[in-house]
Amino acid sequence: MKYFIGRRLISSVGLIFGITCFTFLLMYCCPGDFLTQVEADPSIASKYVLSLKNKFGLDKPWYVQYFCWVKCLCRLDFGESWIYNLPVLELFQQRVGATIRLTLLALVLGWTSAIPCAILAAIYAHGLWDKALRFLAYLFLSLPEFFLALLGIFFAAKTGLFPIMGKTSIEHDFLSLSQQIVDTLQHLLLPSFILSLSIFAHIFRITRNCYLDNLHAEYVRVAQAKGVSSRTLLFKHVLRNTFNPLISHFGFALAGLLSGALLVENVFNYPGLGQLLFEAFMAKDQYVVMGAVVIGSCMLILGNLLADILLCFNDPRLRTTLR
Repeated sequence: MKYFIGRRLISSVGLIFGITCFTFLLMYCCPGDFLTQVEADPSIASKYVLSLKNKFGLDKPWYVQYFCWVKCLCRLDFGESWIYNLPVLELFQQRVGATIRLTLLALVLGWTSAIPCAILAAIYAHGLWDKALRFLAYLFLSLPEFFLALLGIFFAAKTGLFPIMGKTSIEHDFLSLSQQIVDTLQHLLLPSFILSLSIFAHIFRITRNCYLDNLHAEYVRVAQAKGVSSRTLLFKHVLRNTFNPLISHFGFALAGLLSGALLVENVFNYPGLGQLLFEAFMAKDQYVVMGAVVIGSCMLILGNLLADILLCFNDPRLRTTLR
């Protein structure tokens, strides 16, 4: 196992290098940069614009800029944001806590609701509950997350049950500790719920289909013939074999949360990494975007590595393939 983990970590270095190089090239090929609006202002001297380009290295070829950035990255220096005039790592540290709370709550809500619902739908396949839950899953898959977020804003504005925007209220710092916790949860619950709907839909479909496949497998009929109780069969043997595709999906779901949070955070004006990344894309703040790409790539690689390790613990047959 340790040799497998070592090989995956070493190969991931080349993968991150390729992803960041391709992203850097795409950003370079896009017309304009963060100084485009400054250049369009006739009151600003062209010499001043040239001095800014020289300061930030924008007058150099893209590959020179890229390798300078990689050199700094080896020292865990992600560069400096051109818009905020702050180190990228400092910006991420300011926003990462809010996004982690948002995405973790969305994961918990999505997975803990989807798996029991999928098992219920599979056991009573083609019944009323199955049809209703499948309809909801296809509905959540069909509707874009930003549209669901807009519906959430409309619901909050009409009912007044949830705050409309922000991470906390204005008077948050003047509240007691218990009131601060309640205030934070009130602002967190609705965007997390919106983000969890697509998670619910994906996990529900995967779990239901796999559970149905295992219900009709040969080993189930053999176990029934041997007198294994239905409770043990459904919630031990069938459920354990259903977990394999769910664990495989976990790695992709972990990395996909950042892109989903980008849309939801912007609609709810939630100050997390997603909102920061969107602003950086719009302003072509290159080093912030590249830092987000590195973080997203690492999340995908580590998520898939963790999924492979969990698969080995769940299914001992796979351990021989990872030596």
